Amino acid sequence: MEVMMNKLRFFTALSKCFGYITWAASNAIILVGKVSKKTVDRFSHLERYDVDIFHDQEQMDKKLNISHKELLKLIDSIEVFPNISLIVTKRKTECTNTL
Repeated sequence: MEVMMNKLRFFTALSKCFGYITWAASNAIILVGKVSKKTVDRFSHLERYDVDIFHDQEQMDKKLNISHKELLKLIDSIEVFPNISLIVTKRKTECTNTL
């Protein structure tokens, strides 16, 4: 009976270790994906925009320096709300990358 309990404890510990390793690897992959996406968006040469979001006549939010892709997502997300309007201004391009 004692041998069976030791095997059970061993396999329980082994399965917990495997679960923690899998969880850590999954989160590392997600983190690398988010960081790489933000890095590519930050240094891409695509146009950048500032967006003011209004509900009726009141300003609700302001998004600064968003990419074209993020602007399209924002437009798609607000089209179901009838009283929301956007003011989109193109950012002036600045050369921030120095060698």
